[in-house]
Amino acid sequence: AQPNSACDSLTTTFLTTTPGVTYLWSLGDGTIATTNSVQHFYPNGIYDVSLTVVDINGCSKSINLPGYITVLPTPVAAFSYKPTIDSAIDLSSATIYFTNQSTFASTYLWNFGDGGSSAYSNPYHVYTDTGRFAVLMYAINDLGCFDSATAAYFVIQPDPVFFIPNTFTPNNDGNNDFFKIFSQRVAKVDITVFSRIGEQLYTIKSIDDSWDGTFRGSALNTGVYVYSGIIQFDSGKKKRVKGDITLLK
Repeated sequence: AQPNSACDSLTTTFLTTTPGVTYLWSLGDGTIATTNSVQHFYPNGIYDVSLTVVDINGCSKSINLPGYITVLPTPVAAFSYKPTIDSAIDLSSATIYFTNQSTFASTYLWNFGDGGSSAYSNPYHVYTDTGRFAVLMYAINDLGCFDSATAAYFVIQPDPVFFIPNTFTPNNDGNNDFFKIFSQRVAKVDITVFSRIGEQLYTIKSIDDSWDGTFRGSALNTGVYVYSGIIQFDSGKKKRVKGDITLLK
């Protein structure tokens, strides 16, 4: 019989060249046949096949083929992942965890779009560069039949950056007159400036806000002041900051 394996279904023909008077086929699914040639349809499953041939002298010969017919379902590839791709992912957080949801498969091959790959069932992948990356997964059964699934592009973006100066010169010369936060991708700012004895002097509430070195309408003297607070980025992550700021006249 050829072939003896397939995915989803198989129609095959059994033929014996052994001369005989009677033939008895057992096709493994309860079907019996008594001709030297038999065509049979198999759904998914593994089937034993046997044949007994009796010749004109009453002598018999038998053959048994355990598991001779194998019909497996075609795999269905599927997977989920965290984090989602609802928004871009910062490079420092670009570790994606994959959960395999495929059925009828025994081996897997993942392509992460950046040259990386894996044969694990539930892999994770760390992206080390920015860009757009599509993930492709193949689910394969023991017969080599396969299905594939893909994820839309993961967008890996540079980490947000910010700069807090340690000196400013509020002398109205148009150069470095204000203490402010310089940053990309900042959503919220809440940073308070204090005197050295802990008196609250000013609170910066947005990336566009700045301190001009005054307190209650009066210019402060040259000195070192302190600040502390939180910067929140557009990714939702927050960073607590603190430090000194020198006011120079």
